[in-house]
This record gives sequence, structure tokens and C-alpha cells, in this order.
Amino acid sequence: MNTTIASIKNHDIKLIGAYRILDISDSTITPLKSDESLLGRLEYNFSFLKNVITGNLLYELGSGQELKKEFTYIEVPIGQGLYVWRDYNNDNLKQLNEFELAIFPDEKIYIRVYTPTNQYVKAKYSQYNQSISFTPKNFFKITNKSTFKKLVSALYIQSNIQLNNRFLGTQGIEQYNPFIRDFKDSLLINNSSSIVNSFFINRFNNKWGIDYIQSIISGKTLLNYGIDGRRNNEHQFRTRLNLKQNFTLGLTIKKGIKLFESQFLETRNYTINNQSYEPNITLLLFKNQLRLLTSYKYDFRKNAIILGGEKAIANNLNVDIKYNIISSGNITLHTTFSSIEYNGTNNSTIGYIMLDGLQKGNNWLWQAGFEKRISKNIEMSLQYEGRKPASTSTIHTGRASVRAIF
Repeated sequence: MNTTIASIKNHDIKLIGAYRILDISDSTITPLKSDESLLGRLEYNFSFLKNVITGNLLYELGSGQELKKEFTYIEVPIGQGLYVWRDYNNDNLKQLNEFELAIFPDEKIYIRVYTPTNQYVKAKYSQYNQSISFTPKNFFKITNKSTFKKLVSALYIQSNIQLNNRFLGTQGIEQYNPFIRDFKDSLLINNSSSIVNSFFINRFNNKWGIDYIQSIISGKTLLNYGIDGRRNNEHQFRTRLNLKQNFTLGLTIKKGIKLFESQFLETRNYTINNQSYEPNITLLLFKNQLRLLTSYKYDFRKNAIILGGEKAIANNLNVDIKYNIISSGNITLHTTFSSIEYNGTNNSTIGYIMLDGLQKGNNWLWQAGFEKRISKNIEMSLQYEGRKPASTSTIHTGRASVRAIF
């Protein structure tokens, strides 16, 4: 079934559906079995009130056979992976609870590889994506605005939702509900959700602006050893004020909670409350060719008492310099000094997360980059990064690339 409704002004609706019966009469074909499956998709794009409210919606559902999976970590060339191995128990053996998402490029030397098995399970899934924007300025005329209309026109609100559920297909139609939150872990294959709500005042104004962003990101995954669950809730407030055309003050405040739960790797569990405050100054010089940004960041993190109660306080000083070479490239420089107080163990999962891969004490990080257009169709890029985590050795990383544009 394939249906499209386009006759409603400012509304576009598409509906696709399919139902399949798989009947296998040859018993030698294994491990496949006779099965029934359902697939469906709904798309809806809309706008109201002269595009003051616009958005889109996508809903998908389906069922069928799915392979059970196992996973392992494989070493790859430096910089091409996503994970780092940290030998927490110093036994020189790679265990599942010793791999972390790497923070620095030189640590990214492992990838997670999912290996299919010869076992299938009946699975049902649903997916829901929604994006809605509220832009009041589209409703008012550009000229002759009252004070109230100017204030309302400065607003911009956006909401984005992504929900994905995948379960063992042992129950009825309720498993196609993307908003389900109370489910049995024994039926779970994968569950993830992302909700981001943004509120902007004077978003496109070059004099001042205020932003508030709320994000709720969570998920659970069934692995061969059990269920891993993650959740990250964050509130972010940003403001900027241009005192002059080339001088800007800013402030970023973040507060949130980061959680990880594992049924098997219990030593990795944490619930970290965090908050940070980062004022910054931006200065433009030499007809905006040179951009100088400096900031100070206070970062406080504390793990739940029942999971260890570790606490970290970081004071960071950052300096960024960017020089634009007219019509040919740019040079960037960045340095960070981070002084960290921490009452836990560095060589642990919680230590890696709390310290962002650094060490308690004084840490230095620096970067340099050079990009240049060699000819009309060829660009060159050189990157260098270094860091000195407290009392450990200095680590240097360099990269070079050439890109051809056709």
C-alpha cells in the first residue's frame, strides 16, 4: 500500500504499508523459519500561520527475524578507531570493561565489531522522529512593528524528538508504540531516545542573544553479557553581548547528570552530577582577519555516594587564535591549562570519565593547524596536537592531508 495526500494546503502526508507471509516448505533451509512480518511508514510535513509553526513527523514500524549479535574490539591504525584500551587491573589482557570511548585522537585505535551468530529471534521495532519550529517573526510585517511585536519576533523555539525501540516480538501491537517507557528488560534488544528543546532570543542579532537548550539522551542495548544503559540530561544556558563590533562577551552555564548502568560490568556504573561556568571574551583584529578568544571554565563533577562518591573540580584556562589568510587558508592555535583536584583513582572507568582522559594535577593541551588552498582544486591541511597530563610523559600527534575538489 502506498498513499500520498497532497491536496491539503501546507500539508504533505505519505503513507506506506506492507504485510508479508514467508512460508518455507524446504526443511533443509536453516536457520530460517516460516514467518509473518509487518512494515509501515508515515511521513507528515506541515506549516501553520504563514510558516510561524513548521515541522515534520516520521513514524515507522516493522517486524521480522533478526540475528543475535556478539561483539569484540579490534585494533586499527591510530586515529581511525573510536575506543581506547585502559588496562585497569594491569594484567595485560583486554577485557570488555577496559574499553572506553576515546577522547584524544592518538587514543582512537580500537573499533567495536559486531559479529552475527546463527541464531535468529522474532523482533518488532518502531521509530518516531519529530521536529517542530516556532518562528513568530514570520507573522508580522517587517516595518512598523510595535515594541511587543519586536519582542515576540525575537523569539525562536525548536523541539526535536527521536525515539527508537526494538523488542523481542512476543507481545501484541503495544510493542509498536514508540513512546513506551515501561518494558521488561528480558524483551529488550535496543532502545534509544533523544529529546532536544531549544529556546532562542535574538538568535540572528549581531548585538546580543540568549540561548537555552535542554537535552535528554538515553538508551539501553542488549549485549551478549547483559544490558547496558546510558542517560545524559543537560541544561545549557548561553548569552552573548557585543560591546563593540570587534569585542564580544559571552557566558555558558551547564548543569546536568550523566548515568551508566551495566548488569554485568558493575565496576563501570556511575551517576555523575556536573555543573560548569565558562565566561569568555572574543576580540577581532586587523579587519576581522585575526580572531582571539579566551575563556575560563570552572567544572564540578560528583559521582553518586552509593557508587563511590568521587569528586572532581577543574579550573581551565583556554586561549584560541585564528588568523585568516585572505582567499588562501587559515592558521589556528589553541592551548588549555587545566588544574584538576580529584579524590578518586585515575586508572579506572570513573576516573577516565570524570577527568576527560587527563590526570589530577596540572594538565596542558595545545593544538596548531594550517589549511591552505594550493591551487583552484587542491587543499592542504596540517594538524598538530600535544598534551602533558600532570606527571605523565608528553604526547605528540601530527596529521597531514591533501584534498582534491572536482
